[in-house]
Amino acid sequence: MSADHQHFAVTKIRPEHVSELKGLLYRVWYLSYITALGQSLIDQLTSELHTIEKLTAELHNTQKASLGVFQTGKLIGHALTVRQPPETNYIGRLYVDPSYQRIGVGQALLNAAETAFDCRVATLEVFHSSNNAVRFYRRNGYVQIGRHRSAHAVPTELFDLQFSKTL
Repeated sequence: MSADHQHFAVTKIRPEHVSELKGLLYRVWYLSYITALGQSLIDQLTSELHTIEKLTAELHNTQKASLGVFQTGKLIGHALTVRQPPETNYIGRLYVDPSYQRIGVGQALLNAAETAFDCRVATLEVFHSSNNAVRFYRRNGYVQIGRHRSAHAVPTELFDLQFSKTL
């Protein structure tokens, strides 16, 4: 760990954090995917995928762990992992506010997501154009196991890369 990395505590997201989580997800999606997806598709997808109801329901699902990192009371990073029996953690989300990237927040969230359930394998998908994320996961021992055209690849060519890691 480099000198500029800090230790960040990862906690479970609570119902009172859901509105803030929705805002974080929108900001990070906008900043990360505006070029690949465009404003209207980001608005459409985030309004469908990140509703208050869906984000709240995740908190009550025993097969999901919604995790966050807070700094001075502000949510700065989030991960969602889903237990897929018999032995896989699917990391469905890992997002860090761009102002807090490269200081250890993502690493803390990834470590917590990988160990949220007693599983032997972790899997995830990432847009092929997310070069920083691809490098991050590879540095953390993830191996690409697949590539497919993203369901969100309209009108552009966008591919999801599938990664796996033995824990």
